[in-house]
Amino acid sequence: MKKIIIFGSGDHSKVILSEIIQIKDYEVLGFIDEYKAKDSIIETFDSKEYKVLGKINDLQNIFDHETYGIIGIGLNYLRLQVCEQISRIYTDMKWATIISSNSTINGSVKIGEGTIILSGSIINTGTLIGKHCIINTKSSIDHDNKINDYVSTGPGVITGGNVTIGKCSHLGIRSTINQQINIGNDTVVGANSLCIKNCDSNSVYYGSPAKKIKTRKIDENYL
Repeated sequence: MKKIIIFGSGDHSKVILSEIIQIKDYEVLGFIDEYKAKDSIIETFDSKEYKVLGKINDLQNIFDHETYGIIGIGLNYLRLQVCEQISRIYTDMKWATIISSNSTINGSVKIGEGTIILSGSIINTGTLIGKHCIINTKSSIDHDNKINDYVSTGPGVITGGNVTIGKCSHLGIRSTINQQINIGNDTVVGANSLCIKNCDSNSVYYGSPAKKIKTRKIDENYL
């Protein structure tokens, strides 16, 4: 069985752990975390304890060419930074793609490395999902979407056909994006919002219909 390490040990990482255990493709070695002590117990499943293995710089004692990684960090910009840091140190790191056994992938769909498709999600044909994205629980991504790298959705997000979501953007819980809408890079669409017009980059949109509330910095917290 292939081995995998989860980077980050917060709440999102525990959701990823549960999905990996269910799909049974990987043996989870544990978590890498810069802020928690080695051997800290993060989660227990079926009497097995999943612990912190160490920090990124400790990987040399753990990592081999058959070990995969997945980043369990919800914030898009931080996930990007961690990915770049790891890739500089371990140039041959292999990133897993985790697709829940309870999700539905219809037709011709391309999904990039490091991306996570969570339970109940539906991805329809012609859609391209980039690297290190998070498609959260019960999201519905319709046909011919382009979801760029490091994008995330909250639970219950709906997109129409031919939607484009820019790099590092986030769609909040139960937000809806009408067909043929373009969302710029590093933009946040608030929970329960309805986007019927294109959205600028580096912005926060909220409401039904969604309106631009403010500009945002790329490292601004939205969770």
